Amino acid sequence: FVDGASGAIRARSDATHEPPNAMAFTDDSKFLACCADDGCARVLDAASGSLIFEHAVAEDPGSGKRPRVVAADHCIALSDALVAAAGRLLHACAVPEGKLEHALSAAAPVRALRGAAPGAASSWAYAAAYTGGVLLVSRSGEIVRALTSERPLRSLAASERWLAAAAFDGTVELWDVAEPAAAAAPQGDGAGHRLQAHCGSDAEALCWSADGGSLAVSGKSAAVFDFTGANPPHPYRRAAGAR
Repeated sequence: FVDGASGAIRARSDATHEPPNAMAFTDDSKFLACCADDGCARVLDAASGSLIFEHAVAEDPGSGKRPRVVAADHCIALSDALVAAAGRLLHACAVPEGKLEHALSAAAPVRALRGAAPGAASSWAYAAAYTGGVLLVSRSGEIVRALTSERPLRSLAASERWLAAAAFDGTVELWDVAEPAAAAAPQGDGAGHRLQAHCGSDAEALCWSADGGSLAVSGKSAAVFDFTGANPPHPYRRAAGAR
């Protein structure tokens, strides 16, 4: 753990025996959530590096059987919970108690997780993307909206109004998640908008700007979509007035 201002090492942790596939700090930066190939999600104390709890993201194997281990490759930290994915499984555990609060199973392996934007008046707490769509899940574990997509989704980004999902071919799909009536509907619905940068991105990462005016997709190559209408100067932008 490194101090962002001075660069000094604040703490070290040997609690994880495998390199983490994903890491995320809680909102107060007191804890770090991480997950690894051994199928376990862990929460560490950011001040000391000590292990707070360890949780296996796996189904109950039943009496006399060993649990089937699937790599835990995605995790996020909510204000008071860890959400981790291993294959199709989603587990949410309270932080710092470590108690399993809910478990869900997607229709296909989960490829991305994203929490709702801070300050957004949302009925959902986090989103999970997979090949075929996105699940919007409440803090209690209820699926409040099931978004559908024909593409293999890889990354997610959320603003107060929009949820963006990018596929391996670089296509970005957008859903309006600010409308209460739509957000409360459990039936599946397709994206309202589709964007294609034609830059050859494989959509490894997707991120909104802090003001929600721009959306960046990156990977093998990168592109930025401008939603402000300001048309800032750019060498690849068409001449003013061009369509």
